[in-house]
Amino acid sequence: MYVDTDVVKIIKDMEIKKHLAVLNERFEYARKLKQAMECLREAGEKLGKYELEKKHAIEMEDYERARHKKNQMDEYRAYVYQNLAIEQLLEDEGVSPNVFLLSFLFQTVLDLFQK
Repeated sequence: MYVDTDVVKIIKDMEIKKHLAVLNERFEYARKLKQAMECLREAGEKLGKYELEKKHAIEMEDYERARHKKNQMDEYRAYVYQNLAIEQLLEDEGVSPNVFLLSFLFQTVLDLFQK
C-alpha cells in the first residue's frame, strides 16, 4: 500500500523521539508517540490512496477531479495533524508542559479512529 511521504517522515521522527523518550524514562510521552504513529499509519495510507487517485485523474486529464483530490488531501492532513497535536508531540519548541491536555486529545482521537 502506498503511504504519504510527509506522514512517513513524521513517523520516522516520532520513532526516534520514542526511543529517546524511553531512554530518558519518559514513558507516558513514548506511549503517546506510539499511539500517534498508529493513527498516522492509517492516515498515511488514506492520504496515499488520495494521492494515487489524484495522479490517475491527472493521467485522465480530469483536472477538476485532481483539484478535488488535492483539496481533500489537504483538508484531511490538516484535520489529522491538528487532532493528533503533531506539533506538540514532536516537541520542536521544547518539552510540552501540558501532558494532561495531550492525554485528553489522544483519547478523543483514538476513539474517533476506532469508530
